[in-house]
Amino acid sequence: MKSIICGDVKDRLRQSNYLWMIIFLIFAVCLVDLPNASYYTLLVSPNYFAQMNNVTWIIMSVMTVFGFLMPPIEWVFIKNAEEIDRSNRIYTWMFSTSLNKQSYVVGKFISNVIILLSLWLTIVFVTAIIGIIKFPDELSLLISRLPNFLIFLPGIIAIAACALLFENFKSLRGTFGTVIGIVGYFVIYATTTFKSTLWNFLNFSDSSIIINLIHNDAQKNNVVNANISVLGTSTHANLEKHNLAFSPIALTTQDTIMFLLQLLLAVVVLGIVYYTLHDFTIYNSQPIIKGHEEVYNSSIKVNKAKKYSSYKKKSSILGMILGELKREWYGTSTIRKAILIIIWVIAWSVPAKSTMEVLAFLFLLGLKYYDHLGTTIINTGIFNFIGSINKARNNQFFAETIAALLITIVILMPAIIKNQMFGIYLSFAVATVLLCEMFGRLTRSVRPIQLISVCYWFVYLNGGNLLSNSLYYIVIAIVSLVILFLNEATFLKDNRKI
Repeated sequence: MKSIICGDVKDRLRQSNYLWMIIFLIFAVCLVDLPNASYYTLLVSPNYFAQMNNVTWIIMSVMTVFGFLMPPIEWVFIKNAEEIDRSNRIYTWMFSTSLNKQSYVVGKFISNVIILLSLWLTIVFVTAIIGIIKFPDELSLLISRLPNFLIFLPGIIAIAACALLFENFKSLRGTFGTVIGIVGYFVIYATTTFKSTLWNFLNFSDSSIIINLIHNDAQKNNVVNANISVLGTSTHANLEKHNLAFSPIALTTQDTIMFLLQLLLAVVVLGIVYYTLHDFTIYNSQPIIKGHEEVYNSSIKVNKAKKYSSYKKKSSILGMILGELKREWYGTSTIRKAILIIIWVIAWSVPAKSTMEVLAFLFLLGLKYYDHLGTTIINTGIFNFIGSINKARNNQFFAETIAALLITIVILMPAIIKNQMFGIYLSFAVATVLLCEMFGRLTRSVRPIQLISVCYWFVYLNGGNLLSNSLYYIVIAIVSLVILFLNEATFLKDNRKI
């Protein structure tokens, strides 16, 4: 078991995804309390309390924001523990040895927990550094409040187990499982944060504990039903009339039961993984000998030859674009295409105000056309191979980008025609495609875009006015293009050295 844990952790720590995640977390925590910022990460009755005037505000702000965001981020980040073994083709080898299946499951689970704990420790450490810099005279208060972060540990353990469960079933391993997990979390978060329900233990953010603490501390200062908002502005925020210092978290019996249920859920899920792993592995990974060939019925979703067969050589860029469009079309299941077409037709028949709501579901269903941009061709090694051919990489990038852009415009067409906002939708389409391409090149994973897309449309459907200004998307497109250019320049420089 020790070798499984060490090998898995080392392998995943070496991935570029991990470094980018650490950088993202450090940057995001630093945004919680920027000097002279026009916003407040956490607002609690700003017409009565002074905001962000002691170190407990920094801790509570980080806990509120990251308590909401970290479960889906962690879910997306670690949902590849078994995928690494499948992609390396070592499943069959492992289970042909005397490897204990229980050791494998527990080892993968512990490695998941270790990775998530490293992310959790990064947040706690950066929060402590910011607190010391901002309020150097309140070190003892900072130390007494940092243990509040411990409430996230049971949720981390449960997420580590549930990620293994989803990996064990082919239908839940890809985009569908990722979207189901994230959307399910958002629904549970919305229904359990502000009231006690039977399903509170499924809210791995434990947000109800944080909200209850804020309300209780406000009530101690004569404010009943405090007004709580996240990422807001207020003209009253700097009026230091009443001070509010948040207390250490004191767990109630209900909170303790909720934590125990989360730990019990992790144990039950690991049991399910254990009893389904063997049959799943034998069925999906054993080689079938045919003559002198070994045909692997891999557990990874491999598209059929007709879907990803290399199209005939064409000298024109137009031919490459058509080839990419064919690849996208034949690479999508018939059921998904049928549902997309039906919803797209419905988008033409609904009122203009409802078009964008339908569009959100269209984009989530059509995520297959975006999340793999920049990843498939790199992970297969083709992109490095064609680097030896003059302008081949640039032509491939151009064809892939234009094909994805055309698909995006077709999906957006009902909204473009009805709302007559071509400039905004075009900039949104360009930014979407380039952002997907950038994340695909840098992370070699489809999951960051899946997470960003689900969060984006969740905020939009809940009233976020995200399609009001094309300038934001133009900036995103330019930044993505610059990063892609630097990435390509680095590749060319390394090739010259070789």
